[in-house]
Amino acid sequence: MRNYLWNMSFISHRSVWWPRLGMPFFLGMVFLFTGCAGPGFPWRGEKRVPGESVPVELAMADSLSTAESDTLAAVFETLDPPDTRPVLPVGPTGYTPLEDLEALSQECLQLLSQREPALALDHLYVLNEELSRPLPSVVDSLYEAHHRSLQRRVWFMQAVESWVNYYTGNGRRQFQRWLNRKARCEDLLVGILREYGLPEELIFVSVIESGIGSHAVSSVGAVGPWQFMPETGKRYHLRQSWWLDERRDLEMSTRAAARHLAYLHDMFGDWALALAAYNSGEGRVAHRIRIHGHDNFWDMRLPSQTTAYVPKFIAAARIGRDPEKYGFKVPEVEPLRYDVVRVRDATESKVPLDKRLTWRRHKVRRGETLGQIARLYGSSVGDIAQLNKMKDVHLIRPGDQLLIPMPAQLAAAARKRASESGHYIPPAGYKRVTYKVKKGDTLGGIGRKLGVSVRHLRKVNGLSKKSNLIYPGQKLHAYRP
Repeated sequence: MRNYLWNMSFISHRSVWWPRLGMPFFLGMVFLFTGCAGPGFPWRGEKRVPGESVPVELAMADSLSTAESDTLAAVFETLDPPDTRPVLPVGPTGYTPLEDLEALSQECLQLLSQREPALALDHLYVLNEELSRPLPSVVDSLYEAHHRSLQRRVWFMQAVESWVNYYTGNGRRQFQRWLNRKARCEDLLVGILREYGLPEELIFVSVIESGIGSHAVSSVGAVGPWQFMPETGKRYHLRQSWWLDERRDLEMSTRAAARHLAYLHDMFGDWALALAAYNSGEGRVAHRIRIHGHDNFWDMRLPSQTTAYVPKFIAAARIGRDPEKYGFKVPEVEPLRYDVVRVRDATESKVPLDKRLTWRRHKVRRGETLGQIARLYGSSVGDIAQLNKMKDVHLIRPGDQLLIPMPAQLAAAARKRASESGHYIPPAGYKRVTYKVKKGDTLGGIGRKLGVSVRHLRKVNGLSKKSNLIYPGQKLHAYRP
């Protein structure tokens, strides 16, 4: 049956408006694929207790409307007025009425709530048989829309099953590596998620994003365990520079991800939409809500990668909740433990002090050669050229910024020589800021804006002591604590 469902060719992936009665079937899929029990999940608007963990697959269901919730009374123990159920359109002669198809999907929910997945799959097989029949050329548009909604829900089941099959088949070795990393980092990541009052299953966002890999980089520039884009990382104060990228820091990025996921859930009030926004951006999701006129994730036209993101997440969470059931080994490893130590320079604890290297930035001044710069810092022309990827060591220009490798033991002497030769060496802990000159700016005015002196601006930027000449578009740098 699984192969039959996966090979169905009738399923339409084109975006149409599907009635919101699609959500009960989605909940059935969630319970089927994750084995979640029904009672006890928070409805939209319910106050969340900090530190309390809620299974995210259940929390995804908090977008149910009152018209739908009465169909789930056995699962969620909630009742609604019976007259709120919408009237389904009548189909063409010879076709199973939509009411019967919806009743079949609701019966699946009952079976799932009673932990009878085999019988539920049999019902879904029958549902698929009915939906595979081609519709006549002339059919009521509402009937066609609801028919496609049912098809969409069957596709959702296929998507989750497909990812489970992949992770337990061709992707088994990869998923085992992810589980090994997860076992080591779980205490840290889950502890942070609980600290922010988030479901601990959200750790699988990091699993499917990067395999909890600090060195993971996407094709569009997302970096780290939680795959933050540069602007999103800056929003949560993750520093990014040539020297460091805190998007790769496991603890810092997890705290940022927890804040971001909480923000998205507060924004949309729905975990499916929150995960979609995490994948494609909240602006895109908000735009789609305005276009469609509703906030039902399952009825929205989103990029295919985003549409498949939630099924992928559910599949990973399903396996991760009981890995041994799927033939994976749960490694017994020591939880990640570490200390935070403040260092003043580039450091590698495994390298002896006398063999360590450090780096300095050097701004080329008029008349300087690469040989002179190398001697100034106790480095070599070859090392500087290699580090800065220079094809021709003779082609350096005033204003070029070079990264200079040098022995750590020579760093203090090199700083002194560089300072004596007129180069500005910032104190430890100072950060560089950049200002783009606008029309009408003066050095004095820029200094006041940046909180530095005119003398500081001149020295850092290699300006003449007697000249105040600057021009619009010029970039000036300054250092401050």
